[in-house]
Amino acid sequence: MAKIHEGDIIRKLREGRNWSREHLAEKAKLRPNTIGDLEKYGAKNLQTMRAAANALGFEVEDIFYQLKEAEKPKPRLPEDLNDATIKLSALYISNPRGFQSVSRTMDDWLGEEVREKLATYYTHSNDLSWIPCYESIPAGDSREIYTPGQTWIIVNRNEVKKSQYALRVDGDSMEPDYRTGDIILMDQYQEPRDGSVVAALIDGSESTLKVYSRQKDEITLTPINKEGYKPRVYHAARVSIQGVLIDLIKRGK
Repeated sequence: MAKIHEGDIIRKLREGRNWSREHLAEKAKLRPNTIGDLEKYGAKNLQTMRAAANALGFEVEDIFYQLKEAEKPKPRLPEDLNDATIKLSALYISNPRGFQSVSRTMDDWLGEEVREKLATYYTHSNDLSWIPCYESIPAGDSREIYTPGQTWIIVNRNEVKKSQYALRVDGDSMEPDYRTGDIILMDQYQEPRDGSVVAALIDGSESTLKVYSRQKDEITLTPINKEGYKPRVYHAARVSIQGVLIDLIKRGK
């Protein structure tokens, strides 16, 4: 087996964001063939690796840390449990409604001990992470929603914090950027800034996905799709930010 190098880490981070080499090159202000050489042969100089890492939201030290972690022996997950988790995750992505009956009892089925083992396994895999996912956040008129509870989903990301979770989008007010069925990654502890896409809870009961901005004691929640939707302004005391959008995990069908 070929020895893993820092270019492999860059590639996995890029693929985890669904970026092309050309897109990463544009963000890093490098040539596409430079990114290709970096991923294929490893870093020839620190400046190139730093530019690519920074474009992905990481420092060079983070890349070396992930490289060190990737070289550690990966704990083996029992084959039957591994097959089950892969099938459950595939079911969730392809047929979320059919998965709901499973999701309601999934925590009991797994148990805390097994779930911790799964989290350890996927953390060491350096490819996948096991994170909570919720159904769903409306991207339309803010309205009261019913969520059947927390489920779990396996995502192809190298760095997932405990404060992060996934949401499935429902509605068209955030099109074309975010559509019904899209799975997005949120961070509940990240502070929103003007222009951030947030999951907002209004009056303790109505949830919505919108672009955030604030002026003094007023928060404006703005749709991306301006056809049929208008910005809405609320007093800050009425709005609780449940999370800031970090990334798009998967496009809906």
